Parts: sequence; structure tokens; C-alpha cells
Amino acid sequence: MSPRDRYCNDPMFHSLVDMMVAAIMDAKYTPSEMRDAALLASIKYEELHVHPRAYPKEIIDWLNKKGNENDYDCPIHGLQDGPNCPRC
Repeated sequence: MSPRDRYCNDPMFHSLVDMMVAAIMDAKYTPSEMRDAALLASIKYEELHVHPRAYPKEIIDWLNKKGNENDYDCPIHGLQDGPNCPRC
């Protein structure tokens, strides 16, 4: 859906665009400043909503193991040295 179609069909988007146009027409902001503000708003939103990372099951299992810190295998190489894996 194009921005113009969305403007015609989405009341919230319509209101947002109208507020932005009014701010430009009142000489409060230039179109470039409005674009900058929209970009910064998107960035701030992404910073506030941290996305969980997906880890392989082997890494999750390794992280969940309990006991002595040397009592586990290297999750990548399967070696018995745990945190002292010579290949890591």
C-alpha cells in the first residue's frame, strides 16, 4: 500500500500526516527536519525495544549447565577444557 493509499484508508496515519503538514505550514519545521525527526523516532523506538537473539540449542544448553566452571565442554569444539579451550 502506498503512503497516499494509507493516508486515504488509515485514520491514524491520516492524522499523523495532517499534523506534520500543519507543523511545516506553520513554519515550525522544514520538511528536512520532519524527515530527520521521523528517522530519529524510528531509531529511538528500536533502541527501546531490544530484540532477543536466537542462539543455537548447543549454546543454550552449555550456558545452562551448572557446577564447577571447569566441569563442562567447550560448546563450539566439544573439548573437555571448558572455558580454557585451546581452540577458542
